[in-house]
Amino acid sequence: MTKYVKYLLMTVCFLCIGILEANAETACPSSVKKELSQVAAHIKVNYEILDKSETKDLEIDGVKTTYKVPNYAFVVSIYNLTKDFYAKVQTNSTDTLTSKSLNVYYDETVEGIYSLYDYNIGDIYNYTITIYSTNPDCENKVFRTFRITKPKYNAYSEYTYCQNSSNYYCQRFVNMDLKINSTAEFLSKIEANNEKNNPNKGYMDVKEEIVTTIKKNWLIYLLIFVSIAILITGIIIYMKKRHKKKGWKI
Repeated sequence: MTKYVKYLLMTVCFLCIGILEANAETACPSSVKKELSQVAAHIKVNYEILDKSETKDLEIDGVKTTYKVPNYAFVVSIYNLTKDFYAKVQTNSTDTLTSKSLNVYYDETVEGIYSLYDYNIGDIYNYTITIYSTNPDCENKVFRTFRITKPKYNAYSEYTYCQNSSNYYCQRFVNMDLKINSTAEFLSKIEANNEKNNPNKGYMDVKEEIVTTIKKNWLIYLLIFVSIAILITGIIIYMKKRHKKKGWKI
C-alpha cells in the first residue's frame, strides 16, 4: 500500500510541474515576447543638467560686488515609452525623506517622453529605471533596466583658481565625494593633483635625479673629466709629433 501511495504522490508532483511549466509558457508567449523586446529596444534613458543659477549684487560699506547663487536641476528623461510598458523609477537613497519611487505610464508622457526634475544638488545617488510590460500576455515582465549616477555640485568649482582649469577638483559636478573640509585642504589637493598629472613630471624626476647624483659624486666625476682631458691632450701632442716627423701638417 505504501508503494502505491508513493507512486501516486510522484504522479501528482509530475502533473503539478507540467501545469506550472505550461502556465509559465502561456504567461509570456515567445512570439509576444519577441515583439515587445523589439519595441523596448527603442526605449532610452538619459539625463542633463540645467543651469538655473542667478547672479546677484551685494553692497557692503559702499563697495559693490556680485555673487552667484547656484541652482541646478538634474533632469532624468525617459524616451519612446509606449502603451505596452511602464517605467518604475527608484533611487538608492537610505534617507526616506529624499528617496524616490514612482511608476511612469504612457498616459503621463508627452508623446512617449517623460522628464523627472531633481533639484537635490548636494547628494550623490543612483537612479534605477526598470521597464515593465503592461501587455496582458506578459504583464509585469521586465524588459529593460537603466542605471544613472546623479552627481553632486562641487562648490569649490566657483573659486577663482578653478576658472578655465581642467583640474579634477575643479569639476562643477562630481560622481564621488571629494572629502574636502577646508579651503587649505582644497588647495593642497589641487597642488597634489597638478603634480600627479604634470606631463613633464617624468622628465623633471630624471633631471632631478641626475642633478642629485652629480652633487653626491662630484669629486669622482671631476677626476674622470680631468683624466679624459689629459688623455685627449696627450693623444693630440703625440699625433702632432708623429705627423711632424713625416712631414705632415696638422
